[in-house]
Amino acid sequence: MRKNKRKRTTAGVLLCLFLLLFSFPAAAQEGQEPAQAEAAETQNSDDTPGEGAEAPTEEDPAAQLPVVRPAGEGQGLYLPPFEPAAAAVCLVSEDTGLTVYEKNADAPMVAASLVKLMTAILTMDNVEDLDAVTVTADSDWVFDALYGLNASLADIKKGETLTVRELLYAMLLPSGNEAALLLADHISGGYVENFLFMMNGRAEALGCTGTQFADPNGLSESNITTARDMSLIMREFCQYPELMEIAGTPTYEMAQHEAHSAPYNLFNTNRLLVETSPYYSAFPASAGRVVAGKTGRLGEWQNFASMAQSEEAKYICTVLNSPDEADVLGASFEVPQARPALYESAQLYDWAFSYLSVRPALDTTQPITEVPLRYCMDSDSLKLLPSSDLQALLPVEDTGCEVEMDLSFSVPESVSAPVSEGDAVGSVTVTLGLDGEVVGVIGTAELYAAEGAERNNTLYAVRRVQEFFGSTYFKVLLGVIALAVLLYIGLVVLVGYLAEQKKARGGRQNKKR
Repeated sequence: MRKNKRKRTTAGVLLCLFLLLFSFPAAAQEGQEPAQAEAAETQNSDDTPGEGAEAPTEEDPAAQLPVVRPAGEGQGLYLPPFEPAAAAVCLVSEDTGLTVYEKNADAPMVAASLVKLMTAILTMDNVEDLDAVTVTADSDWVFDALYGLNASLADIKKGETLTVRELLYAMLLPSGNEAALLLADHISGGYVENFLFMMNGRAEALGCTGTQFADPNGLSESNITTARDMSLIMREFCQYPELMEIAGTPTYEMAQHEAHSAPYNLFNTNRLLVETSPYYSAFPASAGRVVAGKTGRLGEWQNFASMAQSEEAKYICTVLNSPDEADVLGASFEVPQARPALYESAQLYDWAFSYLSVRPALDTTQPITEVPLRYCMDSDSLKLLPSSDLQALLPVEDTGCEVEMDLSFSVPESVSAPVSEGDAVGSVTVTLGLDGEVVGVIGTAELYAAEGAERNNTLYAVRRVQEFFGSTYFKVLLGVIALAVLLYIGLVVLVGYLAEQKKARGGRQNKKR
């Protein structure tokens, strides 16, 4: 028996050794895996790839972002997949009136030659016929003010006489500073201080809150504006068809004048208008859609305010203080140049035209809610239609964004017949959501009755009776009547009781006699 026990013990020991030997490699392998993984991670993070390894590719961070993202507070509706290098930006949808994207839109910036937009607006306000009114360049102070400044000019010579239209071309295309001063001198009657007063007053009337003009042409760094204000000024500029025509002209032939023996050409600094320009061809979505604009520069940066439109959408964009290094296209030319505000504006327009579209948020032909209807036999509810489709700026369908429309109704608890078709009944507010995040309020539209409803007089009478008997007034009246009846009964009882008492006293007195 002891021998059998010894055999069992030996077999158990052998079995344990057997299991230990087979489990040891697995345990050793498990212990080595983290070290191997760490080594692999270290090798992958090496800047120099090993033999046979594939060199890492540099990816554009913007390419990893969704093409349309909800913007945060103070950034408009959407964020593009890139951040402009400009110090301030304001991109506005003219179809909806909403700010699509903004960056430091209320920060004060040097306006530079964007000032000329306001000079052009005041010219239109004060000159009825641009071709009939002429201006002679005989003001000495105009040429003295520009002497030695290396400022942009339109080659207007002293003593020449030009029409106001020609001066506008000279001011808006090559950004001629002498043309701007000549227009201001003419309109103010030689008192340019009055013209500055007019400029600042006009800006304030447009709703500008951060703009202060110091001269009519923008050479002074004391000309201050904001991206939001300049978008307002650009919108007003675009209200004048003649200014749109002038600012949208790539090249203008200036007629022969006293100091010029032959006509000469003026070239627009807005190269997004020129089909042969690399800036035009580099941005296919915005090519041909930038219809007007004005550039400005006083240092190693550029400003640009413009309008772009297609058959489906219209935008106004202001880019301020865009640094020269932002223009990677101009830097690649054989003769490097820098038009960074043009480059960044075209980027924004390309993004907006490619990934956003103006579509109705509501269907004005379909009821969107209903309210209880009283005193009508045909229906117990009234269907309501929106008065406006509330055009909204939404991501195009193939962007993969999930768009949500949240409807908030402000309607009465019920409506009483009769009701006429088109009667106003409350309102609806539409809020836009994108991928689960609230983007902003699209707008509010009135609601009106989709159809009329006649009142049933019998039902009206019955309901009014029911309402009367169920009203607080009736309950109070019923209580008053009940109280009056109780008082009357009590009074009758009291009078009866007093009469019985009197009769009883009279009987006792008769017995005594």
